[in-house]
Amino acid sequence: MNKTFISIIIPLYNAENYIYKNINSILNQTYTNFELIIVNDSSTDKSLNIVKSFDDERIKIFTKINEGTSKARNYGIKFATGDYILFIDADDYIECNALEKYIEVINKYNPDFITNGFYSETVHSNYVDMMFNSNKFYNNPDELKEDLVLLYKKHLLYNVWNKLFKKDIINSNNLKFKDINFGEDMIFVQDYIKCCNTFYNMEDCLYHYVREVKNSITTSFIPNLLNIRINENKILSNFFGNFGIKKKEYIDFIAKRYIERTLGCLENVHRKSYLTFKEKIRETDNIIHCKETSYYLKIYKTDNKVIKMILFTYKFKNPCITYLIGLCFYTFKSFNPTLFNKIKNKR
Repeated sequence: MNKTFISIIIPLYNAENYIYKNINSILNQTYTNFELIIVNDSSTDKSLNIVKSFDDERIKIFTKINEGTSKARNYGIKFATGDYILFIDADDYIECNALEKYIEVINKYNPDFITNGFYSETVHSNYVDMMFNSNKFYNNPDELKEDLVLLYKKHLLYNVWNKLFKKDIINSNNLKFKDINFGEDMIFVQDYIKCCNTFYNMEDCLYHYVREVKNSITTSFIPNLLNIRINENKILSNFFGNFGIKKKEYIDFIAKRYIERTLGCLENVHRKSYLTFKEKIRETDNIIHCKETSYYLKIYKTDNKVIKMILFTYKFKNPCITYLIGLCFYTFKSFNPTLFNKIKNKR
């Protein structure tokens, strides 16, 4: 048996409808030399009972006070004994040969960092979208630099769950998830990449990312989302710049990313919240009058007729019409999340 030992960390909070499928996909792996660390973040539903129903010595359960995903993951890292760490969200699941595929790459290349493709899907739907890029080994950071923007365009470097990390690199550099509610994955991945010498991108889709889980961070109202998006873009721009990538090589991507995420900000205004009608109009007005929006709007180019029509209202600074567009987004996403997900992935 291969001696490489993998620690799988799952932060668990109120995922009773999904955790059984999640754990079952892990325990049925073709590669069996792993431990499964469940960090119960004080769930109030039946999640913990479902976890305890599995009789497998590889499962280790830790319960802590509710402090959020970042602290739960950091807690799991503290108790991980594996050579590598794999993070999985409680409402997702993995292919049965995922760990075996990782081991194949480790045995051949021994990279510091492995990232792989994933399936993007919605709850109670047969729709599945594949997000991936071709197999490639990067022998040093300079080689990775050539494809870094591309890998972000392919949605492969934002999250921690489609990646394998060396525990020694995490520990020796004291890497931790920041205690924030949005963007903690992207920052952790960037901090980790800075500490690596070799990289491997695997085209195999090994992870199933399930969108639109009820009450998840992606379906709940997020205060100050516009400021979060502005800050994310600054972090990403600085990361590219510090990696030695010239601004002209990433500015189009940054502009596209920002403008398209303002559409999510418009939709966010209409999520169940305490906002009054006047407050929603004011939030909408802030989005289209923001200096970052004006700046990136001059750079952003698209052939999408729908987005062009929406941006027409941006240019004329009309909060009322833009408000209605946000309401349409919210309604469309609520009634047909599968089609919304498909359009979002293909934009």
